[in-house]
Amino acid sequence: SNVDGVERLVSVAKFLGAKLLHVSTCYVCGEADGLVEETEPIVGFYPRRKGPGDASFLHTDEIRYCRERIREITDSAGLSPRSRHGLPGRGSDDQEGGRSKDLARRLVALGRQRAEHWGWVNTYTYAKSLGEQIIAAEEGLDYAIVRPAIVESALDFPFPG
Repeated sequence: SNVDGVERLVSVAKFLGAKLLHVSTCYVCGEADGLVEETEPIVGFYPRRKGPGDASFLHTDEIRYCRERIREITDSAGLSPRSRHGLPGRGSDDQEGGRSKDLARRLVALGRQRAEHWGWVNTYTYAKSLGEQIIAAEEGLDYAIVRPAIVESALDFPFPG
């Protein structure tokens, strides 16, 4: 949802001519101590970046790569079409359930591997950064990105929290 959902949100905002406020996380910078100034361009950023001239990371290429791997993993899982889409199977058995668990395990491993490869500490910060880059790369989109450290809900409005 931090990638597909953002792509859809950008399309809707552009269609409506609306401004977009995106809530991200301060942890998209990767592991860092002390003051982290937000001076790096959003597009092309990854935590292991070697400086402004490092153009190793293109979010569009990374998303395309992941979608191809997801398709390969999903196709090789041997699941029924219903199970592939998260729908309950008809007469599904333990074998189908085992394949679903294996598929989930393999997809999680792919996400972790990609996040670690580029220097993000987990798949959440990796996906949030991809979402930011989708937004920042979109020409003609009026947007703001906020990066809070913690977002929590209140038990009651406006207090207690």
